[in-house]
Amino acid sequence: MREITGSGARACKTTGASAGAGVGAAWAHAQYGCRREHGRNGCEHECENAACEGVTRLSFELITGKWQCLITSGQLFLGLLALASSLAIATDPTQLQDFYVADNTSNIFLNGFVCKDPNLVNENDFLFRGLNQPGNTANQLGSKVTLVFVTQLPGLNTLGISLALIDFAPYGIIPPHFYSRASDILVVIYGTLAVGFVAPNNPDNMLFTNVVLNEGDVFVFLKGLIYFQLNTENINAVSISALSC
Repeated sequence: MREITGSGARACKTTGASAGAGVGAAWAHAQYGCRREHGRNGCEHECENAACEGVTRLSFELITGKWQCLITSGQLFLGLLALASSLAIATDPTQLQDFYVADNTSNIFLNGFVCKDPNLVNENDFLFRGLNQPGNTANQLGSKVTLVFVTQLPGLNTLGISLALIDFAPYGIIPPHFYSRASDILVVIYGTLAVGFVAPNNPDNMLFTNVVLNEGDVFVFLKGLIYFQLNTENINAVSISALSC
């Protein structure tokens, strides 16, 4: 029997042809000799007759050839499966429940927030009040960020969204910063803002900064990129940022 080489399909074809035309024919001939010696029951394993020994040996070769074919085909399948898996795109799983309200009173530490008992959830878990109150901008930056994250609004847990209200004193600034896991879309509510970001993967570290936003204008900052916001006027300014985290 020839050594099996090549692809799974070629190996199976080679094995089948070899076993059927070569080993298979020899096995049938030996089996005929065994039956002549021992009747319809075939060969005896303890018999030293050449035909009986041939049936035992050739049966093993037939079985071995089939297993080699199966193993070769299995290796090909696993190789294709590994290639397909490397091209797969992973996403966050769909929620199995209607909500996963965060339990901010839990002492359990993990990556994320422990979920509150659904039977204890009420409408206040989905409510936040206070964005109508001006932020205190009496600081070196001349700005104040009011966050609406999971710690402030437990109903945001697992949703991948959050909010921030930014108050600017005259010429106040949000200094260069970035979010490694979130994009930020900003809308100006009042006043005028100059904004910009840096694209560090560009060979020249391209700076996008020739942008002035007026009331109602919207600008998006991309995930992982350094960006800033600056109040360019001698009056207060207000903006709202929505983040994908």
